[in-house]
Order: sequence, then structure tokens, then C-alpha cells
Amino acid sequence: MRIRGQQTAKFLPKIVAAAMLAIPVSLFADDTATDSLALTNDIPFDVIQPSREELVAKQLQRIDELEQQYGPYDIRLKEALKGLGFQFRRAGDLMSASEAYKRALHVSRINEGLFNESQLAIVERLIDVNQKMAKWDQVDSHYGYLEHLYKKLYQKDDPRLEKGLRKVVAWHFDASNFNLNGKRVEHLRKAHGLLKLRLEVAELTLSGEDPLLDSLKRNIAQSEYYLYLSSDLYQEMSRERRRYSRDRYLATLD
Repeated sequence: MRIRGQQTAKFLPKIVAAAMLAIPVSLFADDTATDSLALTNDIPFDVIQPSREELVAKQLQRIDELEQQYGPYDIRLKEALKGLGFQFRRAGDLMSASEAYKRALHVSRINEGLFNESQLAIVERLIDVNQKMAKWDQVDSHYGYLEHLYKKLYQKDDPRLEKGLRKVVAWHFDASNFNLNGKRVEHLRKAHGLLKLRLEVAELTLSGEDPLLDSLKRNIAQSEYYLYLSSDLYQEMSRERRRYSRDRYLATLD
């Protein structure tokens, strides 16, 4: 097992380096444009700005009013809950932010259908706050749902599918490289499968001269090789070679 981890950790960064065209920048879920309380030149310096706790309380009051008027699952609550998650996140209460985003996702699924595009941004916010808490199993679960959403929303001839799956592949590479939740090889295997799916989509949506095609093919070939290095077959062959070398050495001592 130690050999497997050492071999995989040694070579995997090369995949990431070769995949720069395929891996997106880090997710930043919160839109700073929604922070209407940011200081600007139009606001006098002597104006007392609400504290983060006051902003959270105000958002909670707004949600309570909506629930009393329209019920606990009304669509109006989706944006209010997203706003609450944002305020909790700014206040440093990441756990409460995660819960607010989860509820916003639930409201969206009830009102807009099990699979709808508005869920994508909410799931990315969930990923963001759970990354900050280093809750890697939760991050992995949310990326799994994000992958499921993209596959449900977009067909293989839609370039948005390939673009969305880049984020999921990037996560699996990171999780494998840094062994974030103890499932290094599993993440590499998932990344390999998604690379092949991305290649299928790219071949349907891009011109034959697009450099992304060559990048994806290289990454697929490299990930296959690293999976082989992690396989039981390779480990057994390595043991046999070591055993053979040992026996030959011992024979020279007779």
C-alpha cells in the first residue's frame, strides 16, 4: 500500500500540470455584487454600518416573515436563504451557512424541479463553505451531485456539459494528489472516467484543431498509466521482481 501511494503521489502532479486547459480556477460561490453594504465613495464615513450579526438577524427576520406569509417551501425563500447563507459566511459561521444553502437547494428542488440550472450555483456555494471547513467527504458528496446535475441538464452535444465537468475533474485530481479523504485511487479512477466523457463531448462540440482535444487525450493516457501503477497486478509484478532480485543476490552468497 505504501508503494502504491508513493508511486501515485510521485506522478499525479504531472497530470494536473498537463491538464491546465482542462482544469478551471477555484470556485468562488459568493457574488460580491450582492454585498450592497460595501463601502463606496457615496457613503459618508460617519455613517455607522450594520454589524455582521445585525445583518444576519435582519435576514433571519425576512425569512420568518416570508414563511408566515407564504409557508416554509415558497419559492421566494430560495433567494432569501441564499442571502442568509452569504451573511453567515461573512460572519464566519460556516456551518450555519451550509445549512442555509442546503435549505435553499431543497426549496429549489420542490418548486423548480429535481434537476434545474438554478441548483448549480447553490451546490457550488455548498462546496465552497465545506472546503473552508475541510469537510472533504461533504465536498466529495456535493461534487458528486454537481456531476449528476450536469449530466441530467445537458446532452453530450452541449458544450456546457464539458465545461461543467471540468470542475468535477479538477476536484478529483486535487483529492487524489493531496489524499484529502483517504480515497486517492478512487478519485483518480473517477477523474479518468470523466476525462473520457469530456473527450466524447469535446469531439461533438469542438473543431478537430482545438488544443483541448489533444490535452484530454494526453491526460487520459497518463491517468491510465497511473491507475496501472496503483493496480494489484502491478503490485504483484513488483513483488515478483523484488523476490527474483533477492533470490539472485542470495545465490551469489552460496
